[in-house]
Amino acid sequence: MKTLIISETFPPILRASARIMQDLATAFVSNGHTVSVVTFIENHEAYRHITTGKMEEDGYDVIRIRIPKQRGVGYLRRGITEELIPYIATRESLKYLKDEKFDLIVVHAPPISLFRMIKKLKKINGCPVYLVLRDINPQTGVDLGAYKKGGLLYRHFRSIEKKLYNICDIVAPQSPANRDFILKHNPQLDPKKVAVLYNWKTPTEIPPAEINFRDRFGLHGKIVCLYGGNMTSSQDLRELLVTAELCSDLDNTIFLVIGFGKERKMLEQQAQQRGLTNLLFEDPLPLNQFNILVSQCDIGLTYLNKNFTTHNFPGKLLYYMNASLPIVASVNEGNDMKQMIEDDAQCGFVHYGDNLERVAESIKMLAEDEGKRITLGKNGRRYLEEELSAQKAYEELTPQPPLFAK
Repeated sequence: MKTLIISETFPPILRASARIMQDLATAFVSNGHTVSVVTFIENHEAYRHITTGKMEEDGYDVIRIRIPKQRGVGYLRRGITEELIPYIATRESLKYLKDEKFDLIVVHAPPISLFRMIKKLKKINGCPVYLVLRDINPQTGVDLGAYKKGGLLYRHFRSIEKKLYNICDIVAPQSPANRDFILKHNPQLDPKKVAVLYNWKTPTEIPPAEINFRDRFGLHGKIVCLYGGNMTSSQDLRELLVTAELCSDLDNTIFLVIGFGKERKMLEQQAQQRGLTNLLFEDPLPLNQFNILVSQCDIGLTYLNKNFTTHNFPGKLLYYMNASLPIVASVNEGNDMKQMIEDDAQCGFVHYGDNLERVAESIKMLAEDEGKRITLGKNGRRYLEEELSAQKAYEELTPQPPLFAK
């Protein structure tokens, strides 16, 4: 089967969505399929070293297309960029794909504006489209205050959202709660075409400790609580500052923050103003080094903005699980991450709302109980291997005929 994967990001971009889509491409190749990937590179100084065009990598073709700057810009400029992406991407990708015929198209969204590109490619290939839906837009934009529900921008993006769902053969959000949300707000959809596809990762062995990050960052003798990932309004990491302050009585514990995002500078300034000596910010690392770092930490942290009315399973959790780290999370009310982490995987603690005292209590308990950290960490690794592997995602994504019959 010839498969086309369309993903906004792909390695060497250091984002969780890039890494999960790379793992999926590899799983398709490992199962005997021919794979092409179309992805986008922002016109940003950090990415100018990345070559655009078509190249063969690890058994599949990757077509990288340059698009206008998107990260670290205002909502209006980002919205304009998202509107331009499908036109640029369709034109440039067809330079390489015009003589290709695919049996399946897999699309990672956002951005939902890819609808126009998908429509064109589906018409050319006459094949089914599987939508890997990670954020539910425009609702996410409403939750983050980018625009008002019922306003002009909302109605515009809502129209595109409906068209996107209608043209795709399978719409797969990342949790049961999000599936319920989509069906509730899109009664025109056949429930049979709305699936659940959790985020995934190919389990890997912990790499040799070629770099001792405890030496590099001065962490010897410390219980290291790691936050690795984006620092934007979606995470609202001001809560992490409060958590660190609540845990300031733990002399042996430090909060290590690795990542980037438009809120990082503000967070560093606030940490300094609060006099938080148990909080350390470091720059993003290449993926191979990040894997080593995670394996040298003790507790994995994640935060989500409490205004979200949809739900999320951040990709960073997969890296914590892979390295057998117990997880402590602070998420929006009703997020079914709690069911997975606490009940299904039994690998950590998930707290709703702004009850950061409970978050701090979980961290303190784990900091003082090495046996509990080890047990929960092993549980998470086992759950990743059995339920969240890229191979499992591949099997769920390629159901039997008639839907995916040629």
